[in-house]
Amino acid sequence: MNKQWWIPLIIVIAFGIESIVPNFLPVYFFSQYVIIVPRILFIVLLFITVFYDEKQGQLYAFLSGVVMDIVFTEIIGIYIFWYPATIYLVRKVMKYWHNNLFVTGLVAFIAVTFLETGIFWIHAILNTVDVPFKYFVEHRLIPTLIFNFIIYLVFSYPLKKRLVKLAKMKSEESMFQS
Repeated sequence: MNKQWWIPLIIVIAFGIESIVPNFLPVYFFSQYVIIVPRILFIVLLFITVFYDEKQGQLYAFLSGVVMDIVFTEIIGIYIFWYPATIYLVRKVMKYWHNNLFVTGLVAFIAVTFLETGIFWIHAILNTVDVPFKYFVEHRLIPTLIFNFIIYLVFSYPLKKRLVKLAKMKSEESMFQS
């Protein structure tokens, strides 16, 4: 397969998995009030930004935000803003930290927290959500963070390995074109 299609393919697969994962979560493990939001696509975008190409990560964050808004929300603009904004902050933070899996995991944890909280506050400002912040933290944020941490543990190493390999191929290709 042509290497230029690997990144969009990974993004499409992550979007598909993120869309169907809630259907397969065992309901009997959780109370009816717990909401788990898989952020698989966002974690993939974070990995693209950290281990492949910052600018492409930013671009794909915007495009993914557009698709997320069209497919999942009734208010266009929430994901279009929060995905690129959070990825931009990740870009700035990772300039000062080493990009190993431990640090990336910590940054991913903080970024998912920032993303979820930002989305909650936008909905609170627009009066489309009617729950207190404490309820949001206990019933949505913490379960979401735990679930996405497990996803991170499962997919981080193979995803990093693939993206580093693609980045190396990209840099070698650009070296020969100069």
